[in-house]
Amino acid sequence: VEPFLAASLLASYPGLPREVVAMAPEPGFAEVEEFIFESDVSEEAADEFRGCEPEVWAAVIGQGSLAGNPNSSSILLARIKKARAASSAGTGESEGFTWGATEDASSAQEGTAADGEALPTEDEVLNFCLANGVDERSVQDLAEAPPEVQAAVMARGDLSSARNPSAALLARIRDARKGGGGGGGGG
Repeated sequence: VEPFLAASLLASYPGLPREVVAMAPEPGFAEVEEFIFESDVSEEAADEFRGCEPEVWAAVIGQGSLAGNPNSSSILLARIKKARAASSAGTGESEGFTWGATEDASSAQEGTAADGEALPTEDEVLNFCLANGVDERSVQDLAEAPPEVQAAVMARGDLSSARNPSAALLARIRDARKGGGGGGGGG
């Protein structure tokens, strides 16, 4: 049985009985260190990940590599937060835990916003951040925002006219959380 089978099974088959998933082993410290090395994350993010429970390691690693991703540290921290939330809620489900994975994550987040618009997928959110050249903190804030907030932020268009795209993105997130759409495309 592969070390990350539990997380992979849950990610691929969210409805799989927990008894089946429980038979798969969790990753060990060597696998965690390998993931950290391959993902090239900051020391802060690496230390946070090292301090996690094995079930969080499995959920994070099972989402795929972060190698080559310019925002790997922020994405790792967002994955950790979501895995901890799922673990503490007792769901144990990995659905939606695909931030920054090299595999296709386009169907991880489904549904519609209150206005009837489709909610963005995690790939769409990540691509939005990459296309606009925002910093890691901004990527993390948008990744951790509720899907309705993500949709409202992205509906305002790109940030190409903003002098500071990261600051503009954070302002959009703040506005969307308050329930206001805010102004035009640049900020």
